[in-house]
Amino acid sequence: MVAAAPRTIRVSVFGGRTQLDIELPIDVPVVNLVPELAELIASRDVRREDEPNGIPNKRGRWVLTRLANGREVRGDQTLAMAGSQDGDQFSLSAERALTPPELFDDVVDAVARLNREGYPAWSSRAARVMAFVGLAMAVAVCDLLLLGDFGLSQRTALAYQTVGVIVALVIGAVVARRYYAEPPIAAALGWAALPLVFGVASVGGAHLPVGVNAWAPAIVCGVMILAAIGGQVIVRAGHVGFVGVAVGFTLCAVVAVAHAAFHWTDQLSGTVLATCGLFVAVGADPLIMNRRRLRPLTNQRESSRDAQAGTTELFTNPFDRAERREQQRRTAAGARAQVPSAQAVAESVERARATRSAVYLAAAATVIAGTAIAALGTDPTPWAVIAFNAVVAAAMMLRSARKLPFVPSASLLFGGVAILVITALALRTAPSAMYAVAALALLALVVVGVGIAVFAADRRSPRWARFGDHLDYLALAAVLPVLAWTAGLYAQVVGG
Repeated sequence: MVAAAPRTIRVSVFGGRTQLDIELPIDVPVVNLVPELAELIASRDVRREDEPNGIPNKRGRWVLTRLANGREVRGDQTLAMAGSQDGDQFSLSAERALTPPELFDDVVDAVARLNREGYPAWSSRAARVMAFVGLAMAVAVCDLLLLGDFGLSQRTALAYQTVGVIVALVIGAVVARRYYAEPPIAAALGWAALPLVFGVASVGGAHLPVGVNAWAPAIVCGVMILAAIGGQVIVRAGHVGFVGVAVGFTLCAVVAVAHAAFHWTDQLSGTVLATCGLFVAVGADPLIMNRRRLRPLTNQRESSRDAQAGTTELFTNPFDRAERREQQRRTAAGARAQVPSAQAVAESVERARATRSAVYLAAAATVIAGTAIAALGTDPTPWAVIAFNAVVAAAMMLRSARKLPFVPSASLLFGGVAILVITALALRTAPSAMYAVAALALLALVVVGVGIAVFAADRRSPRWARFGDHLDYLALAAVLPVLAWTAGLYAQVVGG
């Protein structure tokens, strides 16, 4: 006698960040199914932080909950007794069991477990965050020493030592990415090397002779671009940081070359840099999202083979069904090979999202740097620069009020607020009372811009959306005329 196959239903089980679509027998107690489900989910999900060294917590238990009614399915019940059907959804979660405390024979193991349970906030994730904060603080201190007002000989000696630190950081990032499969750690180590490269390149630029020192900013920007590209290729993690640094320093390099070649003033260079960053932010979506398309996975050999098959079809026997079936099978196999997998689609979408965020962050940082150079370069700040910074800040805050993801919208909003605050701080020592009024007006614009961007983004009507689009267009259209004012073109036309 052969036992009859058990009746099964197909259900979905959610656990952690994993969705498990599986067929389960309906006449088996749930207590026998939960360990297998937990093992399947754990094989695809990340290990929980409250389990030290991968040892399961003996004071916890798995709970299977039916999402339709929110009730727990007891361990002695079956799916049939619970009234489950095809297509039901369940949630598998860990719950703390009410068990008496354990008695340990090993004192060291007991102390370790009691410390872990007594301080649940201190986990491996918290330790990692603290390590990242410590690394960032150490890099900031090293950069302050490299860029500070110290003797050139002391800075040069520190730069030689910093080169060794950069090499160690890159090696650590490569080891963390390729051998331990830890992209966050690799990205943190790779990003930490970039400010140190900037400091070393700045010290090297200070050694340039007098006739070439005007090109030092352009050389430093070129070194940073090469460092960002090299870090992306070598580390293979931290796509957002490396792409953002490459984009931002590319804009700075173009303006630095023009500044050295055409002897631009700091005011003109800053306003041009801010304008370039603003228009990069405006054109980020058309430049990135329209180009991130999946290409069919074909090669020249398959294309030539299909072409030869097409030419030989004219001379084949039309009554030979075997050859026709073989041709259909080859065509279907080729069509399946051209369809990208779900993982490839997800990776492409995630990479496009990271690139988009990097471009927006780089554009916002570039605009802030350009407006700061223009506002702080002369004392008192000219009215043309004040108007330019106000228009650029308005354009960025109006752009952030659109339906953008969090990182692009936040970067634009923060950039607009930072521009107005920097401009207002630049006017604090101005002799005229009009400058004080302008500073207060700029701070008022900060409040208004934040209110529009934060509160009106989700509650606006179609009429308000159309009005905001018109304001955004007017702000962008006013950038170039105000830029011409800061460059002195109107004064030259009137005076000429």
